[in-house]
This record gives sequence, C-alpha cells and structure tokens, in this order.
Amino acid sequence: MFLQWTNRTWLLFGLLFAAGPAIAQDQPAPPAEAPPPADDQPKGLFDQDSLTDGWFGLAPKLKEHGIIVSATEISEVLGNVTGGTKTGARYDGRLEVDLDVDLGQFLGIENTVLHVNAYQIHGRGLSEDTLDGDLLTPSSIDAERATRLFDLWVERGFFDSAVSVRLGQIAADDEFVTSQYTGGFVNSTFGFPAILAEALPGGGPEYPLATPGIRVKGALSNAWTLQAAIFNGNPDGSVGTNDQEAADASGTNFATGVTPFMIAELAYAPAAGGEPAAQGTTYKLGAWYQGGNFYDLAVDTHGRSLASPAAGIARSHDGDFGFYGIADLLLYRAPDTEDHGLGAFLRIGGAPGDRNFVNFYIDGGFAYKGLIDGRGDDVVSLGAAYAGVSGRAEQLVGALQRIGARTGTPFRTPDYEGVIEVNYQAALAPWWTVQPDMQMVLHPTGGVVRPTLVTPLPHMGNAFILGLRTSVRF
Repeated sequence: MFLQWTNRTWLLFGLLFAAGPAIAQDQPAPPAEAPPPADDQPKGLFDQDSLTDGWFGLAPKLKEHGIIVSATEISEVLGNVTGGTKTGARYDGRLEVDLDVDLGQFLGIENTVLHVNAYQIHGRGLSEDTLDGDLLTPSSIDAERATRLFDLWVERGFFDSAVSVRLGQIAADDEFVTSQYTGGFVNSTFGFPAILAEALPGGGPEYPLATPGIRVKGALSNAWTLQAAIFNGNPDGSVGTNDQEAADASGTNFATGVTPFMIAELAYAPAAGGEPAAQGTTYKLGAWYQGGNFYDLAVDTHGRSLASPAAGIARSHDGDFGFYGIADLLLYRAPDTEDHGLGAFLRIGGAPGDRNFVNFYIDGGFAYKGLIDGRGDDVVSLGAAYAGVSGRAEQLVGALQRIGARTGTPFRTPDYEGVIEVNYQAALAPWWTVQPDMQMVLHPTGGVVRPTLVTPLPHMGNAFILGLRTSVRF
C-alpha cells in the first residue's frame, strides 16, 4: 500500500516540477558567494572568500550561467583523556562538495533550484573506539569511511515563494529540529538530537544517510511558518541490517518501498511580525511518526520479562512517534551590528519508553558572536545535553543484573547520558576557521536496544575529551 502511494506521489510531483511556466516569478536563491570587490585589485590570501579565490576566477563565470560549486574540508583530532572504555586520540575528516544550479538561468525552468552534495569521509571516529558507540557522539562528522552521495533534490517555489516544495533525496536534519545557535558545536547531538537518532531505523534521514522524500514549506503569515515532510523511513531500504551506512556505502540506493517517516514543524518568529527587538528569536513545535513494527524493550507477548529463560518473542508495537519543542532567544544584540551578540537555545523532546531506548531528551546553551573586540566573526559556544534512558530498558537490565549476579556476568543499569561542551570558533580568514573544543561526557552509554546476557553493558567512567577542529572552504 505504501509502495503504491509512494510511486503515485513521485509521479505526481514529477509532473508538477516538469510543468510549464512557474506559478510564481520570484526565484528561491541558491547559496551564493559574496560579490567580487568593487575594484580590480587582487585580494590578499586572508581576505579572499575562499582559499582558491572562487576557483581561480572560474566561479563568477559559472554563476553567470546559474551554477555554483563549492567544497569544504573539515578535519579534527579528538582525544579521550580519561574515562570511557579506553583513552586515546583519533583523527576524523570530511570533504564536502556542493553543486547548486539555478534551473531558471540554466534550463529556463523558472523558480527552481537543483542541489547536489557528496562527502568523502576519512579518518576514524572517537566514539566507537573509546566510548563503545555512545549515545551522544562527540563528533558531528563521525561516520564510516566512504565516498557517498548525500543530497540530490529539486526545489520549486510557488505563490511568490510563499510555498516551496523540495523533492528528491533529502535529509531531515537540514531543516527540522534545528536551532540557529547550535551550529558552533562539535558534538553530534546538538545537530540531530539523540532521541531521534536512536529511535529511527539506521539513525533516520540524517547525516550521512539522506533518503528519498518530499518536503512542503509554507508561510502562514509574516511570523508563522509550517513545514512537513515524508521520507523513506529506512535509509538503506532494508530492515534486517544494523549497519545501514555499510549497506548503502555510496548513498545511491534510493529506496522508496519501505515504511514512512513523517515529520511536521510549526515555527513562530516574532520579529517577522514587526517586532525588531525580537530579531533572532524563534519558537518551534514539532511532531514525528515512524511506521513499522517496534519491539518492546522489556517484556514478551505474554508480559514476561525478556530476561527470563522462558521468555518468547518481544511484544510488538505498531509504529513509533514523538514530540519536540525549540526556543531560540536573542538575549543581547551588540549595538550597530546585525548578528553580533548573545543567543540562547533550548530543545526538549519525548517518545514512548516501551519501544525507545531514549525516551526523554533536553539540551540548551549559549552562543556569543563577536565577544572579543576586533574578532567579530568568532563564536564561543557553551551547551549541555541530557538523554534519558527509558524505564523499560532499565527494567530489563535490572532483571539481567539479578541473573548476572549468579553467573558472574557484569552489568550496569543505564540511566542517562549527558554532555557538557564549550568551544571557541576562531575565524582566521573568511575561508578558514580553527576551533578548540572541550567536552565532558557523563555516564557514557552504548546504545543497546535489547541487551542480553551475552551482550552486557560495559562499565565506563565519565569521559573528558579535548579536541581541535579546522574548516577550510575552497
């Protein structure tokens, strides 16, 4: 049924995008580079907008034809100084290449943009090696080494761009559950929060696994915006694998015949309604649903503990769902600036505890841009996150502990994982940032959905992590 609906939907939207003149004439602007200097004098290396100064002069010529190509390398070294399963340092890196094409200029399809990006992921992540693959992964670029496609979508605007539709291979973390003040953090949970990453098959449609989907976004008024999307709810298209990155190493499976993941988000921005003092402040409410069957974490179909030798198949639940809220607040704006000052964020979410290892999540913190005089583009960030383990998971591990005490198998009861992070992002040039980072991971917990006597949870102490990240835009 879903497969038939999906195929019909793709056909309908394909015809919509292929239709003649656009309903609206205003074109959604693709990401653009800064305009060239007014004079013909060459810029110094540290004044250029990119390391190659616009691909050695080729970028302006491509832009005349509606084409923008960009590339960014993020490299980092993170070290676990103490705690976890063992100490040590790891190097991790990611090269991202983006292509944006204005199809109005390029093909005459007005008000339409094509976006493609791909990753070359290299190095080795810290979490798997020293924290047993913990819930709040210390790095947002941590992924299996691969060269893979990520986004491949077309977006079209309608009604003077009051409504836009995005169709293709897309990612939920590009637009949903986001905060404008979390971009400076290194830990992955400040991007796509752990409650969703743990609940959704394969981590859901988020880095590094975008999936086929459709997103519709519309302005209800100057201040109110509503967006909703439906995605393939199983990134590699299969149900029987726990390693979906390896199962779709190239990012080109484009699976559609699986259970859907649906999400909707309502946003309110007071400044858009005519309150200048509220600029930089946004409130969001969202809800999500993941189709398919989900096994209970603690009991079988007869209500017996899964730790019991007599236990049968785990009780099955139809679908999964959750809710979240976000508040972004501009607490202070520096005089005579557009975006310098102190911002704060708070995100909170919940999901059923009978089928989710993490059923409560909250994070919050602060970001200050331009704290130091003469360093207007630098950002200092301080944040904390808490992922609460469900009572059902604690119930199962408690029962396993009682059995383990007799068999000599070590267990510990998971209760939560938390992280506190502080870092300073220094802009050494328009194209180069360097970012010292410090994290304290509290109660690091491996994400075990259904622990058994043969897969005990390891004992891990609080981990203290130091790191350095650098980003270069070519």
